Amino acid sequence: MKKLIFVFCFTLAFSLPAYARIIYNVGYGSGLSVSNGNPSHLWGLLAIEKLERINNEHMYDYYRMDIDFEHFIKSNISLITEPFVTYVSRPTDGLSIGVTELIRYYFVNHSSFGAFINPGFGASYNTLEYPGQASKFLFVGELGIGVDFKISNKTTMFIEDRFIHMSNGFLKTPNGAVDSDFVSVGFAY
Repeated sequence: MKKLIFVFCFTLAFSLPAYARIIYNVGYGSGLSVSNGNPSHLWGLLAIEKLERINNEHMYDYYRMDIDFEHFIKSNISLITEPFVTYVSRPTDGLSIGVTELIRYYFVNHSSFGAFINPGFGASYNTLEYPGQASKFLFVGELGIGVDFKISNKTTMFIEDRFIHMSNGFLKTPNGAVDSDFVSVGFAY
């Protein structure tokens, strides 16, 4: 836990320069599938898991708040540091805190409207008691698509949908992973 807090604070400290655009996001996510946490290893390198679809009663629901620190490296490409806090309501109550690093590519980039994709990777610490997961430290892989549009001279609104995968990367077994869909709304001032 101390290491994760150090990494979180270190990343946050380097994300605060005045030239970063700050985006405040809130959203809701629900599970799409879970793995059984018991891999079959091929040559010890590849791991194949049996995915199980979550039934109609959502077995994994969460609410997430994050702050994006967006640094443009070109007019249509930016790097984003995204610390987040997640409240998980099912399967058990708990918190997840972490940080992801994203590359955002604006494939439509007009002055009043933009459309983007953003793959990312990060890490989190969970307080959940999830039976298929042997570790509270998880890796986070994300892939999102979204739009942004100006609603005033100084305010931009973002709407995004992301696919999120969380697992411990087979550092420990079982490695029960959760795949989820996350929809968020954000504002930059």
